Amino acid sequence: MKSAMLVLPPMVAAYLGVWQVGRREEKMQMLEERERVMMAEDDAPSDVLFAARAGSDGSDGESVREYTKVRVSGTYDEAKSLFVGPRPRSSMGITEAGHFMVTPMYVGGDVDRAVMVLRGWVPDSWKRSSDRAGEREGDGERTTATTTATTTIRGVVRFSEKPSRFVPENCPRQGDWYYIDVPAMARAMGLPASTKLVEIVDTGDELMQYGGKAKASAMDILAGKTTVRQINRERDEEQYPISKSIGDMRHFSVMPRDHLNYALTWFSLSGATSLLAWRVLFSRGR
Repeated sequence: MKSAMLVLPPMVAAYLGVWQVGRREEKMQMLEERERVMMAEDDAPSDVLFAARAGSDGSDGESVREYTKVRVSGTYDEAKSLFVGPRPRSSMGITEAGHFMVTPMYVGGDVDRAVMVLRGWVPDSWKRSSDRAGEREGDGERTTATTTATTTIRGVVRFSEKPSRFVPENCPRQGDWYYIDVPAMARAMGLPASTKLVEIVDTGDELMQYGGKAKASAMDILAGKTTVRQINRERDEEQYPISKSIGDMRHFSVMPRDHLNYALTWFSLSGATSLLAWRVLFSRGR
């Protein structure tokens, strides 16, 4: 029994190292696919969002690849906006509570040609205001919030997220969305489940979490060139929703090189614990 306990730590560490290597390969493939799709010079027309393609089982399959760049013009239906989160936004040690805002858009003003638009990050107060407005609407105090002005957006096609085991299940009846589920969100908006989701993306290539404007470094603040008050003022002047940049699309919170470092750490730990176990077992044998 004691011998088994000595062998267990190096086996677990080796397994975690192998998992990190596999995760690294998966991330690299995802980045390559995103680059391949987003490198297209021209934006695809909005018609690709409505092209139907039958799947091998006879059901409707995906008609367009994820991260395909598109340009869409239409009108927003603000009253049907959904908020996905919480998605905190952090910059320079300051964390703000917020959500991703998803709003249906009627292409060309045609309600029969709708897409969902992930417009970007908004402060938590936006969701609270929307909830209060929804309650007033239920009492008959609000009739419509459809935007009549035509808006043109540029973005990329997005599919549903794959939540981890720690993310709660969405609760559409209560309006609680913890992760993006495209078909379920479309149904909640009264749209067909096949409705596509387009995420607005800023053309900038620099890495800015949710498009944040506060680009001052920690050294700038320590040197007195930029103060926290100035950063807060810049944030107050920001226009919401704040979209991601192209650089954000090419970035993960844990990049492939990080997974490689983690793998090397676990393999080193496995080797060290294996050596200790061998010494203990060998000393007993003598």
